[in-house]
Amino acid sequence: GWDAVAGERVEVAVDGESAWLLGDRPVDVDESSPSDPVVRLLPAYDTYLLGYVPENRPIPAAFRNRVWPGGGVIRPTVVVDGRVVGTWSLDRSRTTAVVSVDRFDPGASSAAVDRDLEAEVDDVGRFLDCDVEYRHVGD
Repeated sequence: GWDAVAGERVEVAVDGESAWLLGDRPVDVDESSPSDPVVRLLPAYDTYLLGYVPENRPIPAAFRNRVWPGGGVIRPTVVVDGRVVGTWSLDRSRTTAVVSVDRFDPGASSAAVDRDLEAEVDDVGRFLDCDVEYRHVGD
C-alpha cells in the first residue's frame, strides 16, 4: 500500500484539499496558473475508448462515427485533456514514416497543443526507431 512510499510522499494542497505527490522536495502548486494541455496519441482499440455507454464517451456525438465507423472498428485517436479531438494514422510504406492527424475539433488547437502533438509524433518515431514526418490531413 501507500506505506511502502511513505518516505517518498510530499503533501500538497490543491484547491484547498490535501493531495500527495511522489518526490523528495515540496512542489509549488499554483492554483491560479493554467496547466499545459495533456495531449496523447492513442492507438486503435485503446481501452480508454472501450466500456463507455454512448452518452458518456469522451467524444462529441457529432464526431463519433469518425472514431467508430462501424463494423467493430475503433480508429486511433488524438486526445487533449481527456477529450477526443481527432484521429490519426501511421503510414510506414516509405523510408520516413508519416503520422497524419485529422483534427475535427478546431477548438482544441493552440500553440501548446500543437507543440505537444508534435512531441507525441516524435515519440512514435522513437518507439519505432525510425524518422517520422508529421502531417495535418489537408496539408
